[in-house]
Amino acid sequence: MLPSDAVEILDYLALGKRIGETQLIYQEKYGELPDIEDLLDILEGKGFVKPLLPNQANRSYAVIQATFAPPTTKVAKVRYNFANFPQSLAQKLFSRPVLLGCAVLISLALLAIAFDPALIPSWEAYFFPENTTLMILVLTVLDCVILFLHEMAHLVAARALGVSCRMGISNRMWMLVAETDMTGIWGVPRNQRYLPFLAGTLLDMVSAAILILVFLAQKHAGLKDLLTAILPQVQAQAADLIIKHNYELTRVLPALRRTISVRYPSLTDIAAQKEQIRNYPADRAFRIIHGIIDLLTAWFKRSQNSRWVIVCDRYDFSGGLVMI
Repeated sequence: MLPSDAVEILDYLALGKRIGETQLIYQEKYGELPDIEDLLDILEGKGFVKPLLPNQANRSYAVIQATFAPPTTKVAKVRYNFANFPQSLAQKLFSRPVLLGCAVLISLALLAIAFDPALIPSWEAYFFPENTTLMILVLTVLDCVILFLHEMAHLVAARALGVSCRMGISNRMWMLVAETDMTGIWGVPRNQRYLPFLAGTLLDMVSAAILILVFLAQKHAGLKDLLTAILPQVQAQAADLIIKHNYELTRVLPALRRTISVRYPSLTDIAAQKEQIRNYPADRAFRIIHGIIDLLTAWFKRSQNSRWVIVCDRYDFSGGLVMI
């Protein structure tokens, strides 16, 4: 469906006006210079218009008008999705203040990542060793919702310009894709087409930025975060502490098990699989807690680069192992 101003351009051309004359008329009326040649190229590719032959240049107005007349065959009515979406609401959703707010959110998220790269999930976040089937179903539903919102952003941005769209499923070679048909967007000035084309990506970036900022707000300095922060310095300046406390470190930071081998496992770890749940559990718990305390104490004495403030939340509810 072409916007009314694009149809108006075709009417001027059907009256015999040249492209330059039509551009001036449009610019005086709407304050913008339309890209008529691009519009005609698109319509010609769709079969809606065709260029005149050289020997037809001097035809009468009636013949020219007949060239642009609609076909006599009955054409099926095109059904657009969300055609009743208010254009005024679409314009508010993609207004300058909203776009500026999106830019601020994305900028804040990029700054947060620059200061704390750990906010970006590692590859381990994409694997689910437990409840695999349930997680796949949940992610599939979530992907469908995200995909719908992505395409809906394209549709709403085009609707803000008065262009109706259709959403559907298609393919790119062997890949199944969702797409939004915005053919009518070629009837608006070129500088207004970018936002509808980029609206889906913009929504994805804003959604990711919000999630990153939420993670940042919820993040607090727990034991894992503290050890992760100081581990590179400890490895570079006090490698002996890594060797001495490798058991505790691999228990608190499981990712280290790929690079650090445990030299002295606990009695629970070397027991048979069936016996591990009841054999020497206190030995492992005591060793992990107080081994980490010994590691932090030794590293603090060696570094002394800054003052540490360790806050224990709900310490009065802790067990006897912490109190020892």
